[in-house]
Amino acid sequence: MKFTKIILASLFLMSTQQYAYADGGSGSNASYTCKGSSACPSGQDGKVSFSMVMQAWDSYKCPAAQSSFAKNVTAGWDNAHLQSRLKKDYASGTTTVSRSCVNTGPVYQSTQTEIKSIACDIGEIGSIQQKQTYEVWSDGTKINYSGWVNVSSTCKPIATITTETKDGVQEETCDSYFGVAQGTYSGTVYKRGTYITTYSATAKSTDTKFQFEITNVDSESCVAQITDVIQETDELACSAGQTGSIKRYRIKATNSQGQISYPYGKGWIISNNNCASMQTDTEVSTNTSVTPNGLLSNISVTSSSLQNGEAFSKYLNSLSASNWATNERHKLIVTIDDLSSGKYSASKVGAVISKFQSVVGAGNSDIEIALPRTIEKYTGNGDITAKAVKDKTVMMKDVSFEGGDVILTYMQLSKKTIEKPQSKEIVINVIPKNLSFKGIFAN
Repeated sequence: MKFTKIILASLFLMSTQQYAYADGGSGSNASYTCKGSSACPSGQDGKVSFSMVMQAWDSYKCPAAQSSFAKNVTAGWDNAHLQSRLKKDYASGTTTVSRSCVNTGPVYQSTQTEIKSIACDIGEIGSIQQKQTYEVWSDGTKINYSGWVNVSSTCKPIATITTETKDGVQEETCDSYFGVAQGTYSGTVYKRGTYITTYSATAKSTDTKFQFEITNVDSESCVAQITDVIQETDELACSAGQTGSIKRYRIKATNSQGQISYPYGKGWIISNNNCASMQTDTEVSTNTSVTPNGLLSNISVTSSSLQNGEAFSKYLNSLSASNWATNERHKLIVTIDDLSSGKYSASKVGAVISKFQSVVGAGNSDIEIALPRTIEKYTGNGDITAKAVKDKTVMMKDVSFEGGDVILTYMQLSKKTIEKPQSKEIVINVIPKNLSFKGIFAN
C-alpha cells in the first residue's frame, strides 16, 4: 500500500507541472495559455493584446492565432470581434482582449460621392452625367479620389440647320467695291442685307454668310481721288502810268476719272505785284569822285546790291564828309530780291538804312521795303523746300511787313487728297529790332 501511494503522488505531481514556451505562452500538461499582441491600426500608437486558454495539445495553434489576430487588428476589428474570432477558432477556456491604442493623426470618417454634368462632343446635344468617390478624414482632407466615370448620357447628333438670321450692314472700301486700284476713290460703301448662320452636321461647325441686296447699297460717300494738281498762272498789266506786272495763280486738280475741278476755288490769287509809278530815278551812280550837291527824291536799291557791294555806302559817306544837309524829304526804296535761307542779311541792310537816315535826317527820310512775291524767294523757311516748290505743294497766299518782320502766309497742299490745304505762317526778320527805325513801310 505504501508503494501504491508513492506512485499516485508522483503522477499527481506530474499532472500539475507547469511549463514555459518560447512563444510567450505557458501551461501544464492539461492546458496551455496562448498570448499575443499587435500594433494598433494606422494613425494610432499603442498595442492590442490577447490571452486565451486552450488544450495543451493545441499549443501548436498559438502562432497561427497570433498571426490571425495581427491581421484582424490591422483591418480595424474592434475588441469584441477579435475576442469572438479567437474563442471560436482556438480557445477552449478564458479569452481576453485588451487595447491601449491612442489616435496620433487624422482618421478616416466617410466615403463621399459627387456628381457633375458635362457637355456632349462637338456636333451633339444633351449632356453626360459623371460621378466619383473620395474619402473624408477627420482633419478635413479629401483623398483617394476614384476619378470621374460616366453613369448616364442623353447625347444625340445635331442635324444641319439654320441657327440664326438677322439684318446687318457690311462696309467695304469704294476701291474694292468698284474693283479698281487702291487710291482711286475715297469713302466707304455700305451694303445692307442679312447675316445667315448655318450649322453643318458633316463639318460639325457653324458658318455665317452675308447676303445683301444689290439695290440696297449706299455708295454716296465714294469720291474720285485727285491724281494731279497743277498751278495755273496768268499775268496782268499794271494800271496806266505804272510799270511792271501782276502775276496770279490758282490750283487745278484732275481726279482719277479725268474730271477737272478747282478744289480751292476758281478765283485767282495774286502771287506777285511789282507795279510802280514811272520815274526816271535809278540807283545812284557809283562815281563818288565828284562831291554831290543833292540827293534824288527817290532812290531804288536791291538788297543783294547792298549786301554784295559798297557803292551806296560810299556815296552816303561822301555826303556826310561834305557836311551836306537838306530840309527836303528823301525816299529810299529797298527791294528785297531774295529771302531764301542764307540769301539775306538783316544786319547789312539795316546798317545801310541807318546811315541813310543819319545823312538826310530821320525826319526827312521815307523807307519803303519791296517784298518778294513768289514762293521760291522764301526757300528754306518752314516747309518751303526746293522740292515742295518744284512739286507745287506749297503756294504763296499773302505777305506783309510789320515792325521789321516779314510775315509770310502760305498754303501746304497734297496731290493725293481733296482735303482742305493747311494754312501756315512764317515770320522772317529783315530789319534788326535794336535799330528801332520809324517811318518804314512796305508796298
